Amino acid sequence: IPNLAEYVQVTYVGAANLPAAAYQVTNQLRIPMTAALSRALLKKRISRLQISAVCLLMLGVILVLLKPDHAGADAVVGPLRERNPVVGVSAVLVTCLCSTFASVWFEKVLKHGVST
Repeated sequence: IPNLAEYVQVTYVGAANLPAAAYQVTNQLRIPMTAALSRALLKKRISRLQISAVCLLMLGVILVLLKPDHAGADAVVGPLRERNPVVGVSAVLVTCLCSTFASVWFEKVLKHGVST
């Protein structure tokens, strides 16, 4: 339960410090992280087409994050608070890394067992 509470808190920090579109798109970095961790931990082969798709996804994330934030669709109800994009992206990256590591590790345990 404490880990779940920390995960929810870090996710909230990411969502509170990024525009909705940037948060959703940055969350898609789970895909390249999963590919990288699968390659590193599970020794999976990744085709050139898959690598190209992951690079294209990362380019899309970068383009969305570089787009200036326009108030309007993301208008905050109540008092307006300052957003810190560096904190937001960092929080999303932490949640992505934790989530993908747990998923890939679980797959490794299921396929190869645990060696102690």
